[in-house]
Amino acid sequence: MGKMILATLSAQPCLRESIKLSQDQDPSFVKLKAQVAEGKTPDLQEDQEGILWMKGRLWVPDINNLRQEVMSEAHRSKFSIHPGSTKMYRDLKSMYWWNMSAGQR
Repeated sequence: MGKMILATLSAQPCLRESIKLSQDQDPSFVKLKAQVAEGKTPDLQEDQEGILWMKGRLWVPDINNLRQEVMSEAHRSKFSIHPGSTKMYRDLKSMYWWNMSAGQR
């Protein structure tokens, strides 16, 4: 008899979709979204998909280790080149935003 191969397929959302889903779970997001709608936060924008952006950078909530996932993805990415010790972090800073609490600094 031939060999039998068993495989499992696991569908995982892309990072952007994970961020969108996590924004909806973050209690501060609801407050920020209301402030955006009222025009009280000129640095924040909500796009047509309901994703929150801070000064053109994707707002990453502190839910389900998502911020760590962003950092890990950057380290694993084929497109991440490390010509200098801080280039990857400058690139991330230009694309993503999150508020650092005193305990995270």
